[in-house]
Amino acid sequence: MTNGDFALEVFHHTTKETAAKIMSSGELWSGQWNLAGTGKLSNVAYTYFTSLPRIEDEEDLHRIAMSSDGSISYQTTSDRPVENVLDLRVYRSDVAARTATLAFDVPSRIIAPAHILFHPYVYPNPAYYEIVGSEIVRVAMKSGSNLPFVDKETVPRASDLKRFDYVVEGDASTKAGLEAPMREETTDEIAHLVKLDRSLDIFEYWLKHANTDQFAGHSFEARRIE
Repeated sequence: MTNGDFALEVFHHTTKETAAKIMSSGELWSGQWNLAGTGKLSNVAYTYFTSLPRIEDEEDLHRIAMSSDGSISYQTTSDRPVENVLDLRVYRSDVAARTATLAFDVPSRIIAPAHILFHPYVYPNPAYYEIVGSEIVRVAMKSGSNLPFVDKETVPRASDLKRFDYVVEGDASTKAGLEAPMREETTDEIAHLVKLDRSLDIFEYWLKHANTDQFAGHSFEARRIE
């Protein structure tokens, strides 16, 4: 792109009837649904895409937080003899409702940062972070705003975009922690975001702020559920 950014080709899967309406309207509607598709957020709306070029089976639906029976099961990470299982309620859909595919180019700068899960150290495996919904791509918009496009290139109005200064960091050792990134309204398990300019890269920032408190004094707008 001319401004130094780059665009990602992502996909929107829907019915043939809805796809025709989207193309004739020249804009993608945003919705207030949270990541699980079961609760409405009151202070943000999202336009949803995926990196998956096709939705062919139930496994594909699960990868975009949907299910034909409205539930996906997750397992905790801990040193328990038997792990806990979370049966998460998600948006109910089926493959038949995702038969038409529209491709769009979305600038990387407007893609919402993904939530994460922290998996604790369990011998002999190290602790690690997992990106939640890694094949879900979202653009955060102010409530009531939509995302215009020309041909396949999205052309957002800067005044319509929304940005949060944190992501949810769920503790994967608990059922509540597994659920937190999908529900999104939690503020108890979070990771703050720091915007780096061209004069400071991520490794320099990490070295400069190692072993220091990066939470005290932070104020931020949290996502809220209606």
